[in-house]
Amino acid sequence: MAGNATADDEEQGLRFSGMVTVGDWAVSDHSAHRFKKDPESAIKYIIDRMAESGFSRVYWRTTDGCGQTLYPSQVTNAAQQFVVDAERFPEQFHILKGFIQSGRAFDFSKFNSVTLARDLAHQAGMEFWAWHEHAEDHGAVGQISDKALEHPEWLSLNRDGKHSACRFSWAIPEAVQHRVDLAAEVLSLGVDGLMFDFIKSMTSTAGVGMAAHFDDKGVWYCTYDEPAVEAFKSQTGRDPFQIPNDDLEWVQFRANYMTDFVREVRQIQQAEYPDTRIGLFGCPPGRPGLCTTDKMIPLADPLQAYLEDHDTWTREGLMDDVVTAYNINCPNAQQLRELVNDSRSRVHSPARFNGIQLQVYNGEKACSLPERARVAKEAGCRELVLFETTPIEAQGKWDVVRKTVDQLG
Repeated sequence: MAGNATADDEEQGLRFSGMVTVGDWAVSDHSAHRFKKDPESAIKYIIDRMAESGFSRVYWRTTDGCGQTLYPSQVTNAAQQFVVDAERFPEQFHILKGFIQSGRAFDFSKFNSVTLARDLAHQAGMEFWAWHEHAEDHGAVGQISDKALEHPEWLSLNRDGKHSACRFSWAIPEAVQHRVDLAAEVLSLGVDGLMFDFIKSMTSTAGVGMAAHFDDKGVWYCTYDEPAVEAFKSQTGRDPFQIPNDDLEWVQFRANYMTDFVREVRQIQQAEYPDTRIGLFGCPPGRPGLCTTDKMIPLADPLQAYLEDHDTWTREGLMDDVVTAYNINCPNAQQLRELVNDSRSRVHSPARFNGIQLQVYNGEKACSLPERARVAKEAGCRELVLFETTPIEAQGKWDVVRKTVDQLG
């Protein structure tokens, strides 16, 4: 494994990592000009800033939050092909319309951001991990992959019979195979690790009557697809529509589909890429999600909210590393300690709980980065993952990161 931080270096102190959505860099006001002029130099600029700031691991996003890859793919289409649906999402139309009209959309079908960034990160002494999510739309703004356009029937049904705008079903074999193929393709890119993210890019536009992903208790409201419903009936003799959505047996049954997917990817990794690690940006409790009342509410625990079975995934060794995803708002010190303790309690050997994400978009307003990092370190975190690098660049905060790393790293 390349880099100056290895899988066994946790005794050396707190490690700082950074998340990169290169698609955002390519269209943002502060950096789009670099990509338009020379994309290779633009990638080098990002990696150089991260290395200078003291990061030891890079998490490079593999899809642009819309099922479109940030590299030339044989599995789906590459970003950034914005498909704007002004009729369905009028409140979001202006966002994508601006990107298109300004000419800032970048064509990743001819540019492999992953392999270039990988090589530059290794040269700089940093580990390089794929930050791998699979959503077919980014918050349901009308930005969607060719696969979803070709197969709208793969989009999961919720209990009300409405199709999700951005999530393929876990119970439709063809949709799951697409996910497997995409994960296998990312593994083939020579990354040091693949970090699953099942929670990013979720439907989150309140007040417009979108298909809810969660009920009013914050429990997963989807995977009411015919294969899942019929299989549950056959196995248990119970009809999912005649029992509460949060019935524990029905929740676990739906979660098992995700576990089967994780097992399959793990088998591919072990057979073909034994030196690559598998990790998880795990769902934290209380993260907001769009519920049946058309409002954003705090969600239930990871198993109920996102069907993430942390107990099974870690006890079976399906995950090597677990980092808890950020919880939208900047937590205070007590909330941060509670988040770390709760997350650690769900992770079991042989997996390791590494730490948490800290979002830095508006973090300085509520609690400074050095203060949050200190609290996280005292709570036992080995790794702090900053979400993301784009606001660090936009706000000119690289020096703040460097000082924090010098103090606590």
